[in-house]
Amino acid sequence: TIIKYDYDNSLHIIERFGDINQGILKIYARPYIDESYSIININVSNYGTFNLSLVNSTEIQQLLNEINNNYYSEPNSQEIINILNDIKQGKEVTPNTLNKLWEFIKKYEPLISISSSLIQTIIAILGIA
Repeated sequence: TIIKYDYDNSLHIIERFGDINQGILKIYARPYIDESYSIININVSNYGTFNLSLVNSTEIQQLLNEINNNYYSEPNSQEIINILNDIKQGKEVTPNTLNKLWEFIKKYEPLISISSSLIQTIIAILGIA
C-alpha cells in the first residue's frame, strides 16, 4: 500500500504495521520511488557532467510548480524558474547559477522539503558546508 504524506505530498510504501498505543496505530513505511522518474544529468561548466541519481524530473517539476504557485511575485523567481528549466532540459549551468538557486531555495523554507535531493547535490557540487 502506498500512502501520501500531506505536508510535502511525498509517497511512502507501508512496510508493516506496529502496535496500537492509545488508539494510534504505528505504521512503518519507507519512501516510495517511482522507477518511471527520469534521472536528471546536470552539466556544470568547468566541472563536467554530474549524474544526479537522486534528483529526478518529478522533483524539479514539483519545485517549479511550488514557485509558480506561491513564490512567483518574489524577487528573482523568474530567474530561478529559468535555471530549473535549464537543469531539467540538461543545459549547462555555472557554479554561480547553482549558488543563486541554492540561495533562493534556502530563503523560502517550504521549498527545502520539496527539493531535498537537489539541495544535497548542489551542496556537494559547490562544496558548501
